Amino acid sequence: MHAEVSAIKQQHQEEVSAFQSKLGAVQTQQQQQATQQQQQAEEIHGLRKMIKLLLLRSEPDMRSEEVEALLQDAQHSPIDANSAHGSTRVPNMGVDNDEGIHED
Repeated sequence: MHAEVSAIKQQHQEEVSAFQSKLGAVQTQQQQQATQQQQQAEEIHGLRKMIKLLLLRSEPDMRSEEVEALLQDAQHSPIDANSAHGSTRVPNMGVDNDEGIHED
């Protein structure tokens, strides 16, 4: 009977150790995610400041509140895949594709 109790205690201790190890791994992962989220928030803040500065310099008549409203609208609007990227079509500038440009 003493051997059975010892075996149960040993099994219990192994299970506790395994759970503690898993808990430590989860806590480490959560800390890494929190650090990454903080870094992303700081980057976004910096980008917002840069965009605001660029808009104010390119549109000197625009008020700071208007720029902030534009940034808020842009942040909360869904991304449209059709408008998120510039056109890949090259406009025809009066140059004939057969002259000087040959596709392989």
